[in-house]
Order: sequence, then structure tokens, then C-alpha cells
Amino acid sequence: MTHFHRVVYDCYRRLGRSFPWRETDDPYEIFVSEMMLQQTPVQRVMGKYEEFLKHFPIVQKLAEADLSSVLKVWSGIGYNRRALYLRNAARKICEIHGGTIPSSLKALLNLPGVGQSTAGALLNFAFRIPTPFVETNIRRAITHFFQIPGETRDGEILSLVDATMDRKNPRTWFYALMDYGASLRRRPEKGEKKEHRHEPFRGSRREKRGKVLRALLSLGELTLEELERETGEERSQLTPLLRDMVEEGLLKQKGEFFLVGE
Repeated sequence: MTHFHRVVYDCYRRLGRSFPWRETDDPYEIFVSEMMLQQTPVQRVMGKYEEFLKHFPIVQKLAEADLSSVLKVWSGIGYNRRALYLRNAARKICEIHGGTIPSSLKALLNLPGVGQSTAGALLNFAFRIPTPFVETNIRRAITHFFQIPGETRDGEILSLVDATMDRKNPRTWFYALMDYGASLRRRPEKGEKKEHRHEPFRGSRREKRGKVLRALLSLGELTLEELERETGEERSQLTPLLRDMVEEGLLKQKGEFFLVGE
């Protein structure tokens, strides 16, 4: 363990990365960053993080916002459902926790869009509560150093993360561990688990959802026929897409019109 810590911290001193969300102790600002970073490259988040905080500087402002205004600022990050989750989480934080980001694992996991990885990151980075969690770079760091198969399940990886944590300084430790894993990207190990590849964007369901949201954010209420014209998509493709987006809460339907949810 001493050797592992030395290797990780040495890498961090040489190659540690700097991001705006690493320069703050504000749990809300860290929460926003962790929601943005889900399934999204750091470079894309860098372009939106500070803009988002300018529009919604505190959790109360985000909780009060209508979904259209949140989605307009979110535009460009992708996976728009996370914007809905983030806004709804802000409302739940204000309603249940008095506007304070909760610092317990159970409470965090009860927030929309928050899973084990996001909750664990928040506990370490916002509250300095040592909590094991697994994400792509942590998995890579553990499998590389301990020379274990890349296809090892997250539960087993989590046990090693727990056993090797620097419990006195969890925030810095996990930043260092993630940066150590990031430094290994160009050196894949034999048998290393392939990273999840998202579906190709062009022509994908995600692209079609994005077209629908852009049209509605720009033009307001639209009928199915109007959405066909504005998006260039066929009705057979749009109908199930719109149904799912309404069920998720991203959209709502008033008679024959569709519009962004509230």
C-alpha cells in the first residue's frame, strides 16, 4: 500500500490536472460538475461549467428555474436528461434538505440522477468523507497497478479501492488516483476491459432527441407535423421518441402540441 500511494502521489505531482471544480469547496458547485461529467469528456464540460454557474450560482436559483432555461444553458453537453435530473435534484434538495447538499450516502442516492459513483465522488470531494467509488480512470489505475484482469467486476475493484484509500486526505487521494488512471490511457494493459463506447451520434436516437429539443426550445409549442418538418425526421421515428421524452419529463403534451417540460 505504501508503494501504491507513493506511485500515485508522485504521478499527481508531475501530471496532476487542474479544473475549476477542483478549486472550490462549495458542495453545490462540485455537485454540478459531477452531474455534468457523467458520460461526458472533461473538455466539453470545461466549456459549460462556469457558464452554467453564472446562470444558476446557487441551488435555490436552479430549483426555481424552468426546464427550458436550464436546457438552453446545458445545450452542447449532451445527454439532456441529466439537466432534468440536476434541476429536479435541486428542487428536492431545497424541499427536503433546506437548500443544503446532503452529506450522507443514502440521502445522495435518493436524488434524481445520482448513482454510486456520483455520490461517492461528492462525499470525497465536497465533504472529505472517505468513500470508495469506481469510475473509468479509477478502474484503469487499479487494474494496471495490481495487474488484475480488465474485465474484473466493479464490486471487486471497489474492494481494492476501499482497502487502499488515503482516509486522512480522501479528496486529494481520489484526484490523484483519477489522474494516475488518466495518465495510463495510452498504455492499455493486456486484457484490459474496453471502455464503454457510446452509440455513434450521427443518425442516433440521441441526435434525434437533440433535434426535437432544439426545435422546441427555439420555436415553442409544435405539433407532430411541425416537428417532422423542423427536424427532418419521419413520423414513425418521432412518435416513440416523443412518447419516451414525455414519460421522462423532458417534454409535455397539450392536445396536439408538444413543448419542453416544466
